[in-house]
Amino acid sequence: MSFFSKTFLTGLLPYASSTQRRNIEAVITEGSARKAAKVLKLSKTTITESIKRARRNAARKGHAPGTA
Repeated sequence: MSFFSKTFLTGLLPYASSTQRRNIEAVITEGSARKAAKVLKLSKTTITESIKRARRNAARKGHAPGTA
């Protein structure tokens, strides 16, 4: 699996833009940001930064993914 757990990524989906959602779903499906980047023909950095932006957006809206 990737650095980001499937549960963590799934929790971000309601807060993600359409592009972020596509990237997150690709990571969930492919199992890693590197593999998702290859499938989507993007860089790994683009994928991970997209996830980070979705996480920041979720935090702004009061969601804290990955915390108990």
